[in-house]
Amino acid sequence: MEEPSPPEPLNRPLRLLSLDGGGIRGISELVILREIMHRVGRALKVETPLPADYFDMICGTSTGGLIAILLGRLRLSVPEAINTYRALAKQVFSEKKGPGKDGTFKASNLEKAIKETIESKLGKGHADDKMFMTDTMSCKTFVCAVPAMHVNNQPRLFRTWSADENPGYNCTIWEAARATSAAPTFFKRIYIGDAGMEEEFIDAGMGCNNPVWYLVEEAINEFGPDRKVDCIISIGTGKSMTAGFKAPGIFQRAVPLDLIKVMKKMATDSEAEASRMKDRLRNCHGLYHRLNVEQGLELVSLQEWEKLGEVKTHTEAYLQDKTIKQEIGVIVDALVGKSSDAFPLWQLDGAVNAPVNAYSYFLYPSHQVTHYVARKDFVETIQNHFQIRQNKSAPTITVLYGMGGCGKTQVALEYCRQGQNERWFSAIFWLDASSPATMAQSFADAAHKLSKPNFDIADAKGNLKYVLNAIETKEIDCLLVFDNFDDPSAFGDQSIKEYFPRGGHASIIFTTRHAGVKDMGQSIDVTSMLDHEALELLLKRCQVERSDANIEEGANIVKQLGYHALAIDQAGAYIKAGDLDLCLYMEHYSERKEKVLSDIPELWDYQRRLKTDSEAMTKLTVFTTWELSVQLITGTPTAQKDKIHMLTLAAFLDSKEVSADLFACYGSKHIDWLVSCITDRAWDKYEAQGILKELRKLSLLQNLHIGKDGTTFSLHPLIQDWVKLRVQLAARRSYAVEAILLLSDFLKYHEFGDMALSTKQALLSHSEVILQNENKFTVLHGNIEEIELQEAALNIGTFLCDQGRYNSSEKILRHVLKWMENVLGKEHPNTLHGMTHVANVLEKQGHYAEAETMLRHTLRLREKVLGKEHLDTLGSMYNLAVILQTLGKYADANSLFQQTAQLSDKVLGNEHPNTLKFMNHFGLVLLSQGRYDEAEAIQRQMLLRWQIVFGKEHPDTLMTMCNLGMVLKALGKYDDAALICQKTVQLAEKVLGNEHPSTLQYMNHFGAVLRSQGKYNEAESMNRQTLQLREKILGKEHPDTIQSLQNFALVLHNQGKHEEATLIFQNTRHLQERVLGKDHPDTLQFMSNFGVVLSRQGKYNEAELIHRQTLQIREKVLGREHPIILQSLKNFVFVLCNQGKYDEAMPVFKQLIHVAEQVYGKEDPDTIATMSNVALLLYDKARYDDAKPIFEKVVQLAEKVLGREHPSTLQYLSDLTILLVDPTYTSQIP
Repeated sequence: MEEPSPPEPLNRPLRLLSLDGGGIRGISELVILREIMHRVGRALKVETPLPADYFDMICGTSTGGLIAILLGRLRLSVPEAINTYRALAKQVFSEKKGPGKDGTFKASNLEKAIKETIESKLGKGHADDKMFMTDTMSCKTFVCAVPAMHVNNQPRLFRTWSADENPGYNCTIWEAARATSAAPTFFKRIYIGDAGMEEEFIDAGMGCNNPVWYLVEEAINEFGPDRKVDCIISIGTGKSMTAGFKAPGIFQRAVPLDLIKVMKKMATDSEAEASRMKDRLRNCHGLYHRLNVEQGLELVSLQEWEKLGEVKTHTEAYLQDKTIKQEIGVIVDALVGKSSDAFPLWQLDGAVNAPVNAYSYFLYPSHQVTHYVARKDFVETIQNHFQIRQNKSAPTITVLYGMGGCGKTQVALEYCRQGQNERWFSAIFWLDASSPATMAQSFADAAHKLSKPNFDIADAKGNLKYVLNAIETKEIDCLLVFDNFDDPSAFGDQSIKEYFPRGGHASIIFTTRHAGVKDMGQSIDVTSMLDHEALELLLKRCQVERSDANIEEGANIVKQLGYHALAIDQAGAYIKAGDLDLCLYMEHYSERKEKVLSDIPELWDYQRRLKTDSEAMTKLTVFTTWELSVQLITGTPTAQKDKIHMLTLAAFLDSKEVSADLFACYGSKHIDWLVSCITDRAWDKYEAQGILKELRKLSLLQNLHIGKDGTTFSLHPLIQDWVKLRVQLAARRSYAVEAILLLSDFLKYHEFGDMALSTKQALLSHSEVILQNENKFTVLHGNIEEIELQEAALNIGTFLCDQGRYNSSEKILRHVLKWMENVLGKEHPNTLHGMTHVANVLEKQGHYAEAETMLRHTLRLREKVLGKEHLDTLGSMYNLAVILQTLGKYADANSLFQQTAQLSDKVLGNEHPNTLKFMNHFGLVLLSQGRYDEAEAIQRQMLLRWQIVFGKEHPDTLMTMCNLGMVLKALGKYDDAALICQKTVQLAEKVLGNEHPSTLQYMNHFGAVLRSQGKYNEAESMNRQTLQLREKILGKEHPDTIQSLQNFALVLHNQGKHEEATLIFQNTRHLQERVLGKDHPDTLQFMSNFGVVLSRQGKYNEAELIHRQTLQIREKVLGREHPIILQSLKNFVFVLCNQGKYDEAMPVFKQLIHVAEQVYGKEDPDTIATMSNVALLLYDKARYDDAKPIFEKVVQLAEKVLGREHPSTLQYLSDLTILLVDPTYTSQIP
């Protein structure tokens, strides 16, 4: 039985409720009503308040009509209505009809479900009860439908009461429900009326999907114009994109053409009507309330009942908004009788025909991404530009430019919101500038918003003219936003300016990824967020604790993602969905990049209609948004392919700086490669520049610079990742191979020494990326057909070695050597050549033992395969001799150098450069052995030969001069050494230039000689100049540059600038270890010098630690009897003695004597000096009996080796005399 409503005061203000149509999205309306009624119940302490007891009239269309019947006619509570609606949706939409039938779903199922609902509430036998109710005090309810053959007319209302005028047909409840639900293509139409006079009805979604104004009219007719109202609620089913309608298929019953036209026209009915209603009632504060989920329901079709849960989730999120909570609070106050403002109904009716310019017009997307972070600087910049109108006769334009997904649209939306709130504009119109079709639709919406007379959605020109005229003639301060103007070519010959209003009243914002649009006005690059904005977005999205660790890790993540808004939002969603610690994200990103960059949650704010003729909204990821740019690439299929190829290949290099010269060098030798860049069978740099310009315009390149020194460009790091991942795995390997060939060709045709530092640094970065590609795609594990690839890799490995990148060089060269051994054979000349390269880079890293083994093996094979007198064999002998010299194996080195020189003299002649080079190095071996006079004689002889044969200014002559200077320095002939070194530098600057690496090497040696002379100021100047030039030419991380830095610190130390010297050593230490490794001989020499500097400052504890560690590592790497060990032992024992640790120093002194005897021999001056130091230490410890025999032996050896008159001999004799005369005398141990 029907339940009567409780009596209420007859004069209280009315409360009216309107419900939109929208298929199963109607559950959203019930979720909103549940919140309202829940708060009403709490306020009035009513357990389950019924909407029918609090609303005086409820109306609805389509799904809203069904809900209106449930709540008003059947008096269900909201929870009951939700349960009923859910069951009804599943029952009706689960089963589709077969093809050839009218409607997609069975109307019989809908009728059955409705009748069951009626009987469950009113009792058995009441399924055919009529709409009219006997209780005149009950909530009045009506639903809307339209006659199928007259859809242009007003909708027909099926009421629950008999109206005084045109009461309509008192049909059954289920018939009214069927009529308002008879959506074309979903359910067949329904015939209602007396026998023989039935009318055919469909739902009124095409005519009044939002029936709120009909609700007001019915209230006026039923309650009278003087009755007051204090609450009008209009609830929607979620905002959606403008719907389009397609003609029926051949299996469907034909829909009249006028119906198709009206369906198109009414696609935006709901929001347009809501906007008009808001304008009409703008002066009736607190009366009208429009509740409609802003985002998330766009992708839910009318019949997708299985997405009810998703609709509910989005609606509940909408209800959490602070503004919505406040608005519902106002509604509840009215429903419980707390509202103070009420308005007579006649006042509402009189507001209908307001003039166009009397109100404000705001038509732009009202939704904001869930975790939006305001980018205030951009909003301020836009507003400042618009306030300063330099041209008052034309619109002022701002262009928001950037790559896809960087947040251009969100910045524009934020400005629109502030523009409305701050009343900067009286009208804002949002225009989809993707294509002429979307622009036509946008201007149609604007024309409808402006209440254009005889509005026709299909009248594109009329709508455009009306909107522009309204702005121009009414002098509305208007903002137009042209969103997604990414493809100007889509407009053909039509200028975008045809959409601009005349005069200076309009402000215009473009959002675009097309660089060409930037010239239209003030351009703002939105590509990267500020670091704090990016971090805030990440933390808000992933909802983690704002601990110091998370903030630090978050900063690393946003930096890695290039401060790109969409990528950061995706990252936060990924972290949130996986419940990851922030510290794990980069691990996921590195190991499963493709999934991380394409994975998005089901509820995702970023959506866009990718095709103008499509209903579907696509969820945007960083992948999909950039793919849109690729689709805009122009030209023939071949041209498009070449443009994408160039972009993709660049992604397999270091994307921070790519030179077009790389492509030009390779393309010049392979004219069938990128044919779009070939003109008359030659590379056309202007065609290549044209390709790069187009890619830049589409924001696929981050930067492009075309200058007199060449063309360079860069890719955003995320674009680089995406470009790689968009090609298949096999294709990625092909591109990685091509990158190697590209780089190799450039290196092949350019001398390393002639390259600018910036070029070398860029090439080094490309080489490192090539190594990363190798780790991923193993491109160097090839077969016999890939000889060209292996030769290319060899070129790159050689370049890396030349630039001091020894570890990277070794990796590539070992790959090449392994391939050569497997494919060419271990004895092939190319394989032996590869072994030499590997041995060379091992020697550069200080891996002398391994280098020696490899060079001995290479020499044996070359002697076997090529013969002992082959030039390559002589080269192997020379290389092995150099390693033996470095290892301190001087006898073996001497023998091998002599053999090499003799064979070279025999084969090539005594004036051949190789012969002279071998003899030259033989002199250096003698120098290492302390055989200074012999070394000087050979070096002078070699210098004379070089000068005679090749001239005084030949580069190799200069190298020989420098070697002679080093010999003279070792002999203590500092003035002679300085003259030779100075002349060498002067000639090198003349012949090679002052920035040539060899010139810098000679300058470095000259600085060392000046330091030995005690000319510290001059030495400082020379070392400073050398350091600056090496940093410029070689880079700060080159081993030679680090050596210059060390020399500069040493000369500062000599000048007494100890703190400055110490600071340089401290700051350079980690760089030295990172570049060469902790065990490299150069690193150990660096540490030894650092220890000396500390010791001279009295920092003995620190110095001892360094010298102890250096000694241990040197003994491990070089052996206990290497000459350099003597230096470590001397430094170590010196710092021990200065701390008074004599007992610990004694075994070190004994080791010193033993090593000196092994390295130099028992009668060498250095060995004698070492023995003297030991004797002096014993003397100071009062161990006179032990000291005496050593002193006596020192004097005996000195007289024999140095002569009785030598100053050192005289000093040793003096020490012995003191010991014999006064044993208590305290000596000074040096």
